[in-house]
Amino acid sequence: MGFLFEVTTSAAAATKVNDALENVVDSLYSLISPRAVVIYLKQLYADPLGNTFEALEAASLAGVGVDKDSLPRIRLAERGGGTLGEVARTRQLRVLTDVASDIHYQRIVPNSASALIMPMVSGNELLGLIQMEGTTATEVNSDNVQLVQTLAGSLSAIVQNAQFVDRLSRANEELLQLDKLKSDFLANMSHELRTPLNSIIGFSRMMLKGMSGQLTEMQEQDLNTIFNSGNHLLTVINDILDQAKIAAGKMTINVEEFDVKPELEAVKSIGLGLVKDKPIDLRMGVSPNMPKVFGDK
Repeated sequence: MGFLFEVTTSAAAATKVNDALENVVDSLYSLISPRAVVIYLKQLYADPLGNTFEALEAASLAGVGVDKDSLPRIRLAERGGGTLGEVARTRQLRVLTDVASDIHYQRIVPNSASALIMPMVSGNELLGLIQMEGTTATEVNSDNVQLVQTLAGSLSAIVQNAQFVDRLSRANEELLQLDKLKSDFLANMSHELRTPLNSIIGFSRMMLKGMSGQLTEMQEQDLNTIFNSGNHLLTVINDILDQAKIAAGKMTINVEEFDVKPELEAVKSIGLGLVKDKPIDLRMGVSPNMPKVFGDK
């Protein structure tokens, strides 16, 4: 109980999954003194043709004269992978008191006599395997099997939690990148729209001043609507740019005193253009001698 508490506490405190598993195999190796201990984790891979497949890969190892990179990747398919692949598919532990009797078992260390293969499962999902080899059959006795089985249950929860945190971290990074792309798009789009919009506002102002000839009452009303709507749209575009500034922490609030009535009249002018030729009567009521508003226009 003390061993399990220390190992799981140490594993849970690790910042990375592989660091946590290294602590586990080192502790298990020190306690039982087997020939080798390996923890495999299930990973998702892609072949050269772009087809994805699941495989078990050694994440941590403890043993004399053993290199983790020399251990084979166990592809999880309907068949194959030897004894480890079968344990992964059936989710059932395997105890081999004589590894020579299993022709499908691949030793971690030459001349190992016994082996224990324990699946790490959460619900119906396989997370990985614990493989331990001993010099004698007594190293895979019932006490050690029970110890590794209990350890596998705790490790499954730790691994699943660490993988969830890792996926959440990657998702947050992607969201931050998407948010930056959105801000860049809005800023670029706003700049592209302002150039033709300023031309529309400028030409409509010139026509209202009579620079292009005398206007009828209807033409003047329409041009006023174009002019006011253009200014309103320009304000909206500037607000979009302000949103990007707010996200960057560079927004400046322009506080001033201004009359409410001109702002309401601008809104009314836009509204008249929208309800034109419709059976809608748009009215605006503003009390006389209204005080000025203090804020950002």
